[in-house]
Amino acid sequence: MTSKLDTSVAQVQQLSNSVQQLSASIQEKDKTIQELKNSQQELTRLKEQSEEKIKDDDRRLSVLQSEKAALENQLTQLKDQLSSVSREKDKLSADLRNAQQELIQTKEQFNLKIKENDNKISLLEAEKASFNNQIKETRDNLLASSRDKDGLGLEIKALKNEIAKKMPNMP
Repeated sequence: MTSKLDTSVAQVQQLSNSVQQLSASIQEKDKTIQELKNSQQELTRLKEQSEEKIKDDDRRLSVLQSEKAALENQLTQLKDQLSSVSREKDKLSADLRNAQQELIQTKEQFNLKIKENDNKISLLEAEKASFNNQIKETRDNLLASSRDKDGLGLEIKALKNEIAKKMPNMP
């Protein structure tokens, strides 16, 4: 019986050791389960944060895409305006060149006309001087003729008086 008892004690001891090992193993598993639950909660929280961040990023991305589309539209409009302004600038440049050519031609025509007028004025001034000389000469001649006439008139009167004295019957 002692041997049975020793065997039983050894078995109990062995069972007690097994129970302790099982207990330790269960505690270890409970600890691991708790850590896994904590990790799962942390992962769930991180997942929720990540999902919220993704939603925020998606909203920001949507806003940025809308802004990009608006900016691309503005860019297209500005390019169209630039093209239109460039065409208008080219047209205005061509018009300016044409106007400058016309101005140069008009200026040349005016310069020729001014030269012609200057020549005509010179000729007219020469003619005027000639006419003034002729007028002066004619006045001088007229004045001399008038003096001659007055002198002749006096002579005629004096002769008439002499004739009348010599011939009293004549009217």
